[in-house]
Amino acid sequence: DLPVINKSRTQLDNLELYPFNEMIKAGVGAIMTAHLWIPAIDTTTNLPSSLSYKNVTGILRNDLHFQGISFTDALEMQGVAKYFPKGDASVMSLIAGNDMLCLPGDIPGSIAKVKEAIKDGRLSWDNINAKVKKVLLAKYHLGLNKTEPIQTEGLLNDLNAQTNAIRAIVSANALTLLHKQNESVFPISAGKKVAYISIGAPAENTISAKLKTGYTADVYLFGNKVQIGKQ
Repeated sequence: DLPVINKSRTQLDNLELYPFNEMIKAGVGAIMTAHLWIPAIDTTTNLPSSLSYKNVTGILRNDLHFQGISFTDALEMQGVAKYFPKGDASVMSLIAGNDMLCLPGDIPGSIAKVKEAIKDGRLSWDNINAKVKKVLLAKYHLGLNKTEPIQTEGLLNDLNAQTNAIRAIVSANALTLLHKQNESVFPISAGKKVAYISIGAPAENTISAKLKTGYTADVYLFGNKVQIGKQ
């Protein structure tokens, strides 16, 4: 369904919009607009922010000065589809100021509705062409104008060449060790009975070995399937 954000504009500026403002200042190239109803910005009942001119053009373009590519979230989602037919949602998204439509559902129907909107004067070919050129420019900056076939032989190994190193960095930065400066590496008092329990580990590791050596710890290794609470 369509989530409702009942916050004031000041609250939105101080929290929800703040990271977007900072990312735009830092030069982010693309932003996806969510399906949210935010009455402080647009009071139109059940109008998703992704389809709202006040949200996309008013806030994102004019207030936050974002000039990059704006994507809608998936237009097949019920936050949109429940209230607006597929083709109409596509047209409204473009009029709102978005450049690309994510999963519009009925693509032929959406194209027909866009052409109808151009004929009625709600959209123009100049507007559509400007959006297309923006997307093509982004592809050009990514080098997609010079397509080079990918060599698939050994591709999996190449993609995972740094995987173990990355895992080690993530693991090292994910651990938090709390201890006083006058304590040893492990914040464990001497003379205490220590047990190291590992669930899912196939064998002992560096931590368990150090605990065994330094603190005569008992080490218990369990498989992936463990029954908790049973003797």
